[in-house]
Amino acid sequence: MLKTTAKTWRLPVGLLALSACCFVFAQRGGPGGNQAQPNPQDRAVKVAGEPANPDQSGKPLDEQKSAPVQVITRRYDLNALTHEPKVPETVFRGRVLWVQKCAYCHDGLGTPTYKTLGPWLDQDLVTTLTDDLTKQFIESGTPNMPGFKYALSSTEEDDLLNFLKTIPASAKPTAAQLAGRNGENISE
Repeated sequence: MLKTTAKTWRLPVGLLALSACCFVFAQRGGPGGNQAQPNPQDRAVKVAGEPANPDQSGKPLDEQKSAPVQVITRRYDLNALTHEPKVPETVFRGRVLWVQKCAYCHDGLGTPTYKTLGPWLDQDLVTTLTDDLTKQFIESGTPNMPGFKYALSSTEEDDLLNFLKTIPASAKPTAAQLAGRNGENISE
C-alpha cells in the first residue's frame, strides 16, 4: 500500500516540475530567442540622472532642461483677504432687512435662472427715484408688490435705502447670465 501512495504523488510533482521548466523556457524567448524587440518610444522615458541618448554628452536630465524654472511670488494683504471691510451699522441693518423682506423677489443670485418676480434694485434706481419716492414705493407697494407701511419703521426704511445705495449697477445679472443659466444661447 505504501508503494501505491508513493507513485500517486510522483506524477503531480513531475507535472509541476515540467510546467515550471516550460514557463522558464517561454520567458527566455523560446528556442530561437524570438523575444519582442523593445519599442523605441519606451526608451524616450528616462530616469533622472540617466543620459537621454547614449550618443549625447552624457549630461543628466536635470542639466538638459531647455529653460530655467521661474518662481513668481505675489504679496497679499492677508488682513484684507481674511476680514471683510466694516460697513456702517445702518448698511448692515439694511442688508439684514433686505435678506428678510426683499431678496426673495428682487435678488436673483440664489435662483437657477437669475430671473426674479420684481425688478433688479441697485444704487442707480435709488438715485433716479430719489429717497422719498423709493420710500413711498416701499410703503405703499405696487400691484405686484406688497406694501410694507406697517411692517417697516421709518428707521428701517432708511437702513434699507442705505443698503441699496451700496449695490453697484454692475452687479446686475447680464443677458448672458440670464440666458446661460437656463440653457439658452444668446448673442450679445
